[in-house]
Amino acid sequence: PTEDGLEFFYAILNKKSSSLNLEVYVLVELMRMVLENNYIYFEGETFKQIRGVAIGAACAPIYATLVLLKWEIMCVFNCDYWRYIKLYRRFLDNIFVIWDRPEDILIHFIEYLNATTNFLRFTYKYDRTGIDYLDVRVDKFEGWLKSRIHQKSTFSNSYLPYTSAHPWKQKRSVVKGQMVRVARITSERNDFLDEIELISKLFNGRGYPVSLIEEIALDVIEGWSVKYVPLLGETQQILSRHRGDDGQHFTRALVIQYNRASQEIKDLIKNNWKMLKFNQDIVQKIGESPRFVFKMGTNLKKSF
Repeated sequence: PTEDGLEFFYAILNKKSSSLNLEVYVLVELMRMVLENNYIYFEGETFKQIRGVAIGAACAPIYATLVLLKWEIMCVFNCDYWRYIKLYRRFLDNIFVIWDRPEDILIHFIEYLNATTNFLRFTYKYDRTGIDYLDVRVDKFEGWLKSRIHQKSTFSNSYLPYTSAHPWKQKRSVVKGQMVRVARITSERNDFLDEIELISKLFNGRGYPVSLIEEIALDVIEGWSVKYVPLLGETQQILSRHRGDDGQHFTRALVIQYNRASQEIKDLIKNNWKMLKFNQDIVQKIGESPRFVFKMGTNLKKSF
C-alpha cells in the first residue's frame, strides 16, 4: 500500500539523510506523485495502478531498496532469528541467506518474515548443497563457496544486435561487459571457459563478427583470476590470504565528480604527466600512468 511504503520511505530518509527535513518532505511528496499517478491505456480502457511502483520507473529501485532497508532494521537485524544467520545479502526484494540451524527453525523464520507487514510476502527455496540466486548458482565446495552463471528458463538471446545504430564502441563494450561478468561470477576455470564459449555463440548469433568476439574473449581469458577476479571460489580464498586482514585490494585512481570540467582536468593531468613524473613520490603513489574514475553527481541515492 502507498501509505505504508511512504511511511517507511520517510522514516529511513529522515534517519539516514544529511538533507534538511524540508528536503526529505519534498522527496516523499515527489515519490507520492509517482506512486499515485501511474496510468495505462489498454484496449480502449484506462487503468490506474493502486499498489506498488510502476515497472520501469527510474525511482523504483531506490524506493524499493529504502523501504526494504527500513523493514530490515525493524524486523530482521534485531529479531531473535538473526543469530542463526551466517550470511545475509539482499538485492531489492531478493534475499540470500546462509542458515546455521535445522530446517524447522528456518521455516519458522520465513513464516515470521511474512507476518511482519501486510504488503510483503516472500516465496522461498532452500537447499543443503547449493541454490540459484538471481543470475548466480552458488554451491558448497570443500568448505568454501563456488559460483557459476545461472541462466533462467525465461532467458532469450536479446543482446543488442550488431545491426543496431548504436556507436561501435558501445557494441564492443556490451560484449566485453558480459564476458567480464562471466569471469567475475564463475569460480572454476572449466566452467568459465564453457560460459565464454556459450556467450561467444550468443553474440555471433546477434551478428557480431567472430574476430571482435575472439579478440575480447582472449583478453578476458588471459585476465581471469588476475585482472578479473572471481567473487567466490579457490582464487578468491587465496587472494584473501594474500591481502591480509584489512582485505584491501584496489587500483589507485583520481576520482572526479563528473561535470563540464571533468574532461579538461583529465587532459590537463595527462598532457603534463611527463613533467609530473619527475617527482618520484607521485610515481610511487600513483604508478607509471594516471588513472581516472568519474562518479555521478548528487542524486537521491546519495542523499542518505
